[in-house]
Amino acid sequence: MKKLLVLAAIFVLLFAGCDDDAKENENGISFESFSPASVIVNNNSNERLVAFNSNLSPNSLIGGIPALAQNHGLEKKASLFSVSGDFILILITEDEYNKNKDNLASAQVFARLFSFFNNEAPNAYIVSISSKIGGTGRIIITNPMNFGVEIRLNSPNGELLGFAFPLVFNVELQVQSPESYILYPVLVRINPITMEIITIIPTVLDGTLNGQPYYKQINLFEGNDTVSWDLSELTDLVQLD
Repeated sequence: MKKLLVLAAIFVLLFAGCDDDAKENENGISFESFSPASVIVNNNSNERLVAFNSNLSPNSLIGGIPALAQNHGLEKKASLFSVSGDFILILITEDEYNKNKDNLASAQVFARLFSFFNNEAPNAYIVSISSKIGGTGRIIITNPMNFGVEIRLNSPNGELLGFAFPLVFNVELQVQSPESYILYPVLVRINPITMEIITIIPTVLDGTLNGQPYYKQINLFEGNDTVSWDLSELTDLVQLD
């Protein structure tokens, strides 16, 4: 009987913990995982996040993402997801949302990431949020190209640190510092006819790394925790097609 009572107590505690992770916060944000989902997220950070479609507005709110959640499905709201296409997934921390819920434009953005919604089939696209996002370090991206560029960590298929829109300057990526980063730029666009995601992984043209994916090493340390990166170097150093 004692063993049964202990097991029952453990079950109740586990169930309560799961429910607590998915319940609404004090401002009504649901952290439930939905299926079918608009977007599937792997949150490798320790932050509870609140997600928006393309801009920080109550009308663009998608839902909450628990810390370290894997295969978390964000709600497929009809008002936000009616046609297939790409969009920017804007993330802020739950604390930032709670502090700025009456003026979301004042909230500090945790990350802006490329995402895709497919209204014609189950959404297999997964957004993988890097554990290195957030912190005092800054990587300032300039992207003069006509392609959007994902900044990925450690490999072309690695976690997402951020996204640089085409033809934009001073895109700020918040990252952990001090830290050393191996960053891989991946060019992305959508085929407007087939609604397929087209990715281009730049490769080095010559030298010992000829044919290998191009990467940039960036080192952040105390006293130098802000580094700029101009992506125009890709057009000279790598093969884009």
